[in-house]
Formats: sequence, C-alpha cells, structure tokens
Amino acid sequence: MLEKGILKEGGIIITNHQHAGKGQRGNTWVSDESKNLTFSLVLKPDFLNPSDSFALNILVSVSILKVLKDLDKSSFRIKWPNDIMYLDHKLGGILIENSIQGTKIENSIIGIGLNVNQINFDKQFKATSLTRIFKRSFNLNVLLNKIIRQLEDQLLILKSGNLPQLKTTYLDNLYWLNEKHTFISSSKFNGIISGIDQIGRLEVKTEKGLEKFNFKEIKYLE
Repeated sequence: MLEKGILKEGGIIITNHQHAGKGQRGNTWVSDESKNLTFSLVLKPDFLNPSDSFALNILVSVSILKVLKDLDKSSFRIKWPNDIMYLDHKLGGILIENSIQGTKIENSIIGIGLNVNQINFDKQFKATSLTRIFKRSFNLNVLLNKIIRQLEDQLLILKSGNLPQLKTTYLDNLYWLNEKHTFISSSKFNGIISGIDQIGRLEVKTEKGLEKFNFKEIKYLE
C-alpha cells in the first residue's frame, strides 16, 4: 500500500511475481514469476474532473494498444472497459484507482498486467501471451520502456484537450464493435456494441433500443 505522502507522478512499481493482483469484478491476476509485465504507475491528473475519469482508461488502453500494433496491426483489440485482447483471448488488463480531492482527481494508481513470456495458463482462463502468439520471447524492460513512452505521448495529447483523438482510436479498436453478440445483465440478451458515452458507459443496441451500462452491469457471453 502506498502512503499518500510519498506518491510521486511518474513513479513505477514493478512486480516480478504476482499471485493475487486485483482486476475488474473482483477477479485476480495470476502471473508466473519474471515472465510477464505487472506494474503500477502513479499519475496526478488534476486537470481532470472525476466525471471525466474514463479518459484515463482510454489513455492507458490506447497506449498499450499502440505498442502492440507495432507487432501486429490487425488482431489486437480493447475490450471495454480496459482489457487487452488478441482475437478472443485476453492478453492483458488494466485497473485504475483514483483518489478524489474536491472536484479534481488528485492521484491515480494505474495497474497494468500484460502476458508476455508465460506459456501455460489455467484452462479456466481464456488467456494468451505474446510468446504464444509470436513464438518467441520478449525483453520485458524493452517492452516496459515502449509502454511508458507511449503513456507519456498520449498523456500530452490528453492534457492538450484532444481527448476526441484518443477516444477515436479506442473506439476504432473496440472488441465486438458493431457485431451482434450475447450478453448478460439482469438476464441474457442479444445486442450490438455501438460505442461508449461521455462518462464511459458501454452503449449497446438491443431490441429495447440503445441501452447504457456501467462497470459490472453487463457481462460478455458469446
């Protein structure tokens, strides 16, 4: 646990062996020792209002995606709200925890887990890694530095007020966008993801019309 008094913007904590990392919906993130990238980054996005906090999800997802697109431009996607996918397999995840002070976001702890050199995964998880995809190993430090550079570049874009540019990239690479699939909320239903709204809710076209879902209110099925 980081103490508030020592949070410095740009600070990075790297974990070589993670066995109980937190994810969305209370899921855990399990990582083989020294095989994957698991790290947390401190930002101080006090230029953002709490209502705009989803901009951070967009920022981080797009930054990771841009690094991966250098490896393969066609098959990586962002699964709302902030999973990284290769085809239908999970490659990575992001968890952002914000500290609010008044009307501003004082601190953000951005946790990133990316499967890199791990080969074997529990069968209950539909997961993959860069090594499994490309049949070679990757230098974790090189990959980390590429992600950090992209985060710096995309943060400058966000600070300049050009969130629409980042959002366009996010939506252009959104998993299941404009495809008919089955979801579950209070019950199963078929729908088509059409985008996200201003505060980051998932927009899905259903037989009832356009519906909007917050985190944990909808689950992808098939």
